[in-house]
Order: sequence, then C-alpha cells, then structure tokens
Amino acid sequence: MEPKVLSITTQGIWLFAQGEKMFMPHEQFPWFRAASVAAVFDIESVGRGGLRWPALDIDLHIDSIRCPDKYPLIAKQ
Repeated sequence: MEPKVLSITTQGIWLFAQGEKMFMPHEQFPWFRAASVAAVFDIESVGRGGLRWPALDIDLHIDSIRCPDKYPLIAKQ
C-alpha cells in the first residue's frame, strides 16, 4: 500500500504508511510548515521504509517519524 497524507493541521501532518497512522509535528519536522498543500500531499514510497516528498526534496525514513528523538535536527557537539 502506498503512503498517504491523511490531513494537515496547524500542529503537523497525519499520514498513513506501512499499515500505520503517524503524526509528524511541525516542531520536529519544520520543513513542512510553510510547504504548499499540494507538495505535502505528493508523497511516495522509496525502498524499505523510506518516504519521499519530491516537490520538497525531502526524504525521511519511517523510523525517524516514529522516533524523532533518535534523529535530532541539530548534531550534538
């Protein structure tokens, strides 16, 4: 089953991928905050567990959506 964006809220994005409903808060996935609705809904599956938003040039692994704390936006020094 192909991934699908279910809805966009002021807090983030709900999507369905690999049989699971997931929430991507804008706080942890800021790239989507100013994106157009069309670009956010344009999602495709890539490889095993990968998701791609081609119009936004964003690639994410499903594990980074499930456990965003394991994949910080800023590298620790």
